[in-house]
Amino acid sequence: LKIKQIERELDNVRKEISEAGKNTEGLKPLLLNAITLIQNNIKASLPFKTEERLADIEKIKSQLENDLVSPQKALALTWNAYSDAIRMSKENGIFKQTIKIDGQDRLAEVARIGTVAMFFKLPDDTVGQASKDTKGWYYKEAVSKTEKEQILALFDSFKKQIRSGYFTLPNTIVMTETK
Repeated sequence: LKIKQIERELDNVRKEISEAGKNTEGLKPLLLNAITLIQNNIKASLPFKTEERLADIEKIKSQLENDLVSPQKALALTWNAYSDAIRMSKENGIFKQTIKIDGQDRLAEVARIGTVAMFFKLPDDTVGQASKDTKGWYYKEAVSKTEKEQILALFDSFKKQIRSGYFTLPNTIVMTETK
């Protein structure tokens, strides 16, 4: 679903760009809109290196607004940001990232499963997952023995280069009620 959403946004950007034609000044507002869309997408998706990814997008936006790059160059950079978002949704792996847990910033290994789920492991073998509520994303420590074993097994498999197959994992689906 995430891939389709990003591809739809990309198709809309393509259409708008083709309508703007070769007028480079016509590209600028379209690119600013595309940049806003990708920023919103990053903010709503898993908290995977969010600050770094948003900083990269903000840099493109700032350079475009201050005419430090041509609209064509900004288009290529924005296009790459969309490509990265699509690539992330297809990619599973272990990465290092600073997470905030119990009010403290901690360096953790994170196992990201596309843009569907993200689990963490701290150096002291504390494990858990990224969860979302109405306030946004947060990191929740696994409390049950079963959940801990499942997450540790995922990290172990990823370290052994086993990235596909059947894994039993804690439920990460976010359920929200709409009124």
